[in-house]
Formats: sequence, structure tokens, C-alpha cells
Amino acid sequence: MHNYSDNSRSTGTTPDLFDIRLHRQIDEPVFANHAVARCVEAYERVFREWMDRYTGADENGEDMEESDTAGKFEEGEEDFQAELEGAARASSTALKAAGEAFRVALPPLTGEANIGDFVACVAHGMVLGVFTANEGSKLLYAAQVASFAESRRARSRMVV
Repeated sequence: MHNYSDNSRSTGTTPDLFDIRLHRQIDEPVFANHAVARCVEAYERVFREWMDRYTGADENGEDMEESDTAGKFEEGEEDFQAELEGAARASSTALKAAGEAFRVALPPLTGEANIGDFVACVAHGMVLGVFTANEGSKLLYAAQVASFAESRRARSRMVV
């Protein structure tokens, strides 16, 4: 079971909003499905790695350099705006990389159990925003085709 409150570090930037949204959407019983847990864990790990690179956090998630947002604002609105834009770009890049990690962690479309896990992962990925509705629909259709092929393969084994 995940304890997000102990593991999250506060940076006062976009990742905090991301953490709140992500943790509201993640329903703990979902993690009873190991394939979904693996996909989500890959997603979270890669997102944090990318954001840690941007924020200058070390491997323990602690800031190596404390960012003083109020001080940045006093230095000038342009500097503050540039930092916000940099954080937004870093967050966008991190989300893309995390989405790719989620995709790589998807189970193969072979075997009845894997196909069911694939469907669960894609559905959860759609909730998290990893897949667009169009992309998710195509992936679910691929699962449907694989399921049909698997059932035909199973029937042919019974007949022989």
C-alpha cells in the first residue's frame, strides 16, 4: 500500500498540483492488479526523476538548492515569469516521459490474463491522462482483437 503523504516533498511548484490530482485519481484497490500497479509506478518514477532533474533534487528527493519564489518575484517579474515557464516546460516534458514509461510497462497482448491486465492498464491510463480518448480506443480495440484471436486459439486446441 502506498503512503503518499510521507513520500511527497513540497516544492511549491506544478508537481505539487500534479501529485494532488494524481493521488485523487488513484484508487488504492486498483493496486490489487499488479499490472496496473507496475504501469503507475513506472509513470510516477519517471515523472519524479524528470522533475528532480529540473528542481535540482538529489536521489533522496531533497532539494540541493532551495528555491526562493518570493525572492525571485522581488528580483523582477520577468525572471519570475521565466522560471514559471521553465517549470511548465519541465513538467510537460516529465509528463511525456512518464507517459512513455507507462506505455512500456503495459503487458503484452498474449494470453487471456495479460489481455485483461492490458485493458485495465489502458483504462487507468485514460483516467490519468496518459492516453487520449482516441488513442485509448485504438488500444482497447487491439485488446479486443487479441482476445478474439486468443479465444479462437483456445478453441482450436480443444478440437484437436
